Amino acid sequence: MKLLKFFLSLVLIILLLLVGSWLYLNYAPQKSTEKKTAAASLTATELYTTFETDEAAANQRYIGQILQVKGRLGEKLIDENLAPVLVLREANAMAGVMCTLFKNQQTAFDALAIGDSVTMKGKCNGMLMDVVLDEGVIE
Repeated sequence: MKLLKFFLSLVLIILLLLVGSWLYLNYAPQKSTEKKTAAASLTATELYTTFETDEAAANQRYIGQILQVKGRLGEKLIDENLAPVLVLREANAMAGVMCTLFKNQQTAFDALAIGDSVTMKGKCNGMLMDVVLDEGVIE
């Protein structure tokens, strides 16, 4: 009987830890870049050219940093998590800077039109086809 109580208590504790962890991961406040100071302020063309010229040096300098980027809106997307995504690039350019915004930026995202001048801030994650920023906010 004592062994059964111990086993049930252990299962209950593990279950509570799992539920608590799930709640924390799903409902913890998002880290906002809105109030953070940008480590650098660049145009989308400057940032893309820096990565295209010397990706290793650009990775060393910018990855993990909060960057403020200004440029022309070339494309608006919604990612697989239903978060808004802005792509800043010059007309006829094949690549540029892609920034995934926080979902609370949806209203500002909806108000933008292709070709608008946009200033955004986000955390740099390196370069794939475009330079990738996450945790973005429109300024």
